This record gives sequence, structure tokens and C-alpha cells, in this order.
Amino acid sequence: MTYLASSIHEAEEKNIFGGSLPREYILFVGKRSGYKNFINCLIGMRDLLLREQGLRLVCAGGEPVTSNERETIRKLNLEDKIIFLEASETNLRTFYKEARVLVYPSQYEGFGLPILEAFAAGCAVALSKTSSLPEVCGEAGEYFEPLEPDSIGKAVEKILYDDSKRAELIAKGKDRLKLFSWEKTARETAEVYRSVLQG
Repeated sequence: MTYLASSIHEAEEKNIFGGSLPREYILFVGKRSGYKNFINCLIGMRDLLLREQGLRLVCAGGEPVTSNERETIRKLNLEDKIIFLEASETNLRTFYKEARVLVYPSQYEGFGLPILEAFAAGCAVALSKTSSLPEVCGEAGEYFEPLEPDSIGKAVEKILYDDSKRAELIAKGKDRLKLFSWEKTARETAEVYRSVLQG
């Protein structure tokens, strides 16, 4: 498998929000539909979000909010707990850097670039124990079962409430990131092409 890499550390960091980001938040990045498993994620974190008065879920990027999502959020009484924001290369690093944890509940990924982006910005990761994600993340994340909402909630809580665990995961993420670079990606891709041409 030829791995990708993160370029988020190369982008200029700009805090363009003027303090509008919540003081404490969980981060969800990218698309939310289908296998991205957003609804299970909401259900799993509902009790945590309602219990912690200042805690929010920030959803960065992805498609416009759907009527089904709005209805689910209403039924879970989370209307005041979730913030949807647009994401770009100039603000994404700030989203990661200021978050308490990135939650990544996808049921399937060919790679999982947000994991490396979180590593680069010093953000701890709670993620699905499925598909290619453990291969990318290694021991640098707190894993959960994506189809079990309770498992999602417990993994996120473990990072939020255990400062030493969060610091440990951030340090492991920085080390893990060293295994991925665009130079390595280019080199391995070229090797694949050569082997095909020579075969």
C-alpha cells in the first residue's frame, strides 16, 4: 500500500474566527453521510455533550446540513451543542489545534487523511477500529467500534477526562507522522509504475 501524507503543517495558520470557536469542543471533519457514520457518532456522544455545559461538537467542512441531520439533532436535544463551519486550508489547522479531540467514526476509509492532519496539529484522535484506519494510526489513537454508539462515547470521554492519556496520544501522533511524507509517497508511487512497466 502506498501511503499519503499530510500537508496541513505547511499551510499558513490563521485564527480567523476572532474567538468564535467554543472554548472546549470535539471536532468532526469532512463529509457526514453514509459510511461516515455521523448519526451513530451523535447518539454516542449525546450524554457527554448534554452533561458538560461548555462542551460543543464542531463539524468542519462537508456537505450542507441535511433535514435528516437537523431532525436527529432536534430529537437528541443537541441544537445548542453542535456548530457547523466551513473549512479551508487556512483555517483547518486552527480547528485541529484548538480541539480537545478529533472523533473519526467512519466505517470504511481507503486511507484517512484527517488522522494525519490531527497528528500534525497536535490533536488527539478517537477513531474507528476498522478498515485501513488502524494501519494508519497505529497506537496513536483511542479506538472504538463504529456501529456501537456507546463505544464511541466512551473512547471520546477517555481522552477528554484523562489529560495524561491525551498528552500520550498527541506525542505518539507526532512520532507516527514521521512515517508519512509526500516524498515517500512519490517514491513508492514511482516504484509501482516501474514494476508495472517492467512486468
